Amino acid sequence: MNSDEAISALSVFWGIYVLGGYLPALVSRSFYTVVMEEKTGTGFVISAASLQLVIGAASLAVVNEWAWGPALVITLLGWMAVVKGVGRYLALGTARKAAAGMPPSVAYPYTALHLLAAVYLLVTFFAGS
Repeated sequence: MNSDEAISALSVFWGIYVLGGYLPALVSRSFYTVVMEEKTGTGFVISAASLQLVIGAASLAVVNEWAWGPALVITLLGWMAVVKGVGRYLALGTARKAAAGMPPSVAYPYTALHLLAAVYLLVTFFAGS
């Protein structure tokens, strides 16, 4: 797989992964409430940390390019996932408290920023296909 193919594949992966996970939290108050409640559980934090670490590391193993365009967005999402995963492992109690006390004024912009990245990746993929 060459670099362009890897970027295309990860554009679709990250686009669908982020849309599927973040869009419901942005448009459904009940989904958002349930997710925020679940984030305070130790099992959720450890599972989320493991998933983020694996997905981020796998993404970075394929695309880790600091050049403008989809590659940079993929690289940033990969590094953010790795950092969040390791951070949750290292500060389990803090991660649980942060989720419990996160106001919507912080959660919604964070979610919207991720959704913009996902839409950008999907648009650039489908526009280039």
